[in-house]
Amino acid sequence: MAKTAFDPQVNGFAFTNAFALSDEERTWLLTAVAITIDSALGMLGPFGLAARLTGTRDKLAQLLVSALPDRYGLCGGMAFAALDYFRARAPTP
Repeated sequence: MAKTAFDPQVNGFAFTNAFALSDEERTWLLTAVAITIDSALGMLGPFGLAARLTGTRDKLAQLLVSALPDRYGLCGGMAFAALDYFRARAPTP
């Protein structure tokens, strides 16, 4: 793999691309995951109904949301944008 002299401290954007999930975002994700799981369980007929009745859907949704990291970055494209500026020998805005 080719290497460059790119230094994120010098050539990167002047902001951190890391954010924390809020309680509101986690709640929204839990709702979205539950809806998606319901759709998948609906395709399983009686097995899906049994999973909903026994609370398996809610447990699975909680497990998936609890596996989310506390911090996340928004856009890998920002890394490539910084690299584009670097290769053009232009300062990042």
